[in-house]
Amino acid sequence: MIMGSLGWPICIGTFLGIGFYAILLKGSLEAPLLERYFASHPVAYVATMMFFIGLAALLFRALNLAGQFFWLGKTRLSPIPSGRQPVSEAGPLLSEIQALPAGAQHGYLGSRLGQAIDSVRRNGSADGLDDDLKYLSDMDADRQHDAYSLVRIIIWATPMLGFLGTVIGITQALGDLATRQLGGDLQVAMQGLLSGLYVAFDTTALALSLSILLMFLQFLVERCETQLLSVVDRRTDSELVGRFQQAGSAHDPHLVSVERMCSAVIDASEQLVERQSELWQRSMDEVSKKWEKVGKQTGESLADALQGSLAKEAHQQWEPVQEAIDQNGEQLLTLQSSLSRQLEKLEQLMASTADVVQLETVLQDNLEQLVDAGHFEQAVTSLSAAIQLLVTRLGGLPASRALPQKGDGQKADERAA
Repeated sequence: MIMGSLGWPICIGTFLGIGFYAILLKGSLEAPLLERYFASHPVAYVATMMFFIGLAALLFRALNLAGQFFWLGKTRLSPIPSGRQPVSEAGPLLSEIQALPAGAQHGYLGSRLGQAIDSVRRNGSADGLDDDLKYLSDMDADRQHDAYSLVRIIIWATPMLGFLGTVIGITQALGDLATRQLGGDLQVAMQGLLSGLYVAFDTTALALSLSILLMFLQFLVERCETQLLSVVDRRTDSELVGRFQQAGSAHDPHLVSVERMCSAVIDASEQLVERQSELWQRSMDEVSKKWEKVGKQTGESLADALQGSLAKEAHQQWEPVQEAIDQNGEQLLTLQSSLSRQLEKLEQLMASTADVVQLETVLQDNLEQLVDAGHFEQAVTSLSAAIQLLVTRLGGLPASRALPQKGDGQKADERAA
């Protein structure tokens, strides 16, 4: 801070003064009038260096003001809601200020907005916001006044240096005059006195001219800064006045206390509810774990019981089925044996049938021969005996295969005759 307000102006001003005298004394700038006023006396050197230091301070201040005018249009808060903002939202607003570039934060507007919002956040109320804004405005005015302290000292000290140079010049001239009078050369002494007085009054003229120029430049820069502060006052009022909700006022100061007590009660209630919720949650978790354990044990017991019961019931239901399957198997085996026997008999019957067919063929031939020989009845009797023997062997013939009767033989003989 000291380097910014004093160090840099002194360094830059000294550098500018040295450069000016280097140009003036090295002959690059041929100006006898400038050499007479700026390089004729040591006091003139000092006054000129002080002028350049004051000029550097004003240039730094002017550049700072130009930067602040540039950031005025870019430093804005979020729009004010219709129902105003609660004081609890002062933190986010302060974060908006802190998110701005460094040039905007350190300017009059950014600094005042940040300090006012921080005061609202710390106090927890916006009731004293108007007083805070007035106080901050006065503080900025004091900052403005302090910013020109170096320039004011230089403006005040420069004429004093000129007067000091005049006094020194007059003293030297009078001393030279007294010395020359002792030598007896009065005319030369008067010329030396006049030249000494010229130099003495030139320092005063130079000092007064430089101080007047600095004073005029200070007036211009300070006027611009005053205008900037007026704009900052208006912008601050438009951004903050009416933004926050206010619980009380000067006519009802107890309302703020009541609101704070209510807020404290609400906070305590919220903490109590939160603690009670934690206890309930812990109890519910324990009960849930117990129920889960009991449910798991019950499920395992039920599973074991059901498994045993189902196994027993399945065994009971399976026994009759197994017995029926075994019986059916035995019956199938019996049926298979019976079918095998029937097949054997059927094969025997087929073989006997083939013999019967062959026998019938032979008998037919014999019958034809008997008919031709006239021994038909005897042949029929023999045939009946043979058939009876065959029937006895086969166990009987079907009705369709019944033996021919005697009458049938006679009919056959008649048909043959």
